Amino acid sequence: MRRFEVRKDYILVSVTVLVFAISSAFSLYQVNRASVTLAHEYPLAIWTIEQFQNEHKSLLHALELHTAGVENRDEVLQAFEILWNRATVVLDGYEASFARESLGAQELATGVLNVLKRYDAKVQAIPDSGAPAVSSDVFVALSKFKDPIHELNIRNFHDRDAVYGLSGFSEHLRAAGIAFFGLVVSGLVLVVMLIRQFRASHQLALHDSLTGLANRRYFMDHLEQIILRAERYDESFAVYLIDLNEFKPINDKYGHLFGDHVLRVFAQRLSNCVRRVDIASRLGGDEFAVIQYPVKEAREVPAMSDRLHDGLAGPVSSKSLSTDVTHSMGVALYPLDGRTAEELLYAADMKMYGAKKVHKRRLKSICSSLQVGN
Repeated sequence: MRRFEVRKDYILVSVTVLVFAISSAFSLYQVNRASVTLAHEYPLAIWTIEQFQNEHKSLLHALELHTAGVENRDEVLQAFEILWNRATVVLDGYEASFARESLGAQELATGVLNVLKRYDAKVQAIPDSGAPAVSSDVFVALSKFKDPIHELNIRNFHDRDAVYGLSGFSEHLRAAGIAFFGLVVSGLVLVVMLIRQFRASHQLALHDSLTGLANRRYFMDHLEQIILRAERYDESFAVYLIDLNEFKPINDKYGHLFGDHVLRVFAQRLSNCVRRVDIASRLGGDEFAVIQYPVKEAREVPAMSDRLHDGLAGPVSSKSLSTDVTHSMGVALYPLDGRTAEELLYAADMKMYGAKKVHKRRLKSICSSLQVGN
């Protein structure tokens, strides 16, 4: 059944691509002379400037609502960070190169970014709602750019007619209307299928297939991002490395199927122990990791450690098989134990290794006691 479904998908893709190719060939022949006037950078510049204006308006609106006590600080901070990122794209991004060179967007983006940087600390410190002193200052400073950005967007839109040659383009579109209908329909089907395939591939690329947890790649990417954010906002977070004790003997004694079941149960317990904002990951084999972000108080780390120790402990059963599962854990705190991913993982690994040595000594002592008793 599975093979039949796969073959059916291949047939549908093949037919879609064939219709798409025929429609495209006919349509491109009709609109070829008009399409040569389309600049590769200009559509990106149009979109970038429109987004820049929309996000500037969004931040002004969020500041007004926050001053009135309608919105809380999270909406303001989100709009603030989005506009910051957009201004950076306008200054440095490839998609805005035309806007910088021909439309004068660089000066406006620089001015907006300078205001955001100047008020960054104040905005990050605003209360949950109603801070007229801060909100009004930022609002006034950013309002100065409202008209220039609007004029830039209007000029951008008017220039588009000249660049695109809309009159000539529309004549060719009418002549190729039927062909474009087939192009759009087949293109939509193809896009839907590609999106579904992309989602499936994205899930497989960033998550462990056995446990469903984030994989090592996902973990490392987010660890690097969290380090940058923590450094920017002077925050702390914790990295936990967790390793199952004596997992190889479990595989050897009960088989790999039961070993996989142990890993899945352990992963589910791990997911139940962490918050939604934390990241639980399987790094590989029987090694797991957690990022606790942010850590605002020192007592949060031992509290999480206790919750992990309690939540991960206990036997694992499947049908007639059952075994106790124990673990060793090491914790590294940013920036106390390191400021890079390598330093933090090394510190956590060393602490986990120390915990594993203690477990082995305890296990050896118990075995010795049992032998003496016999």
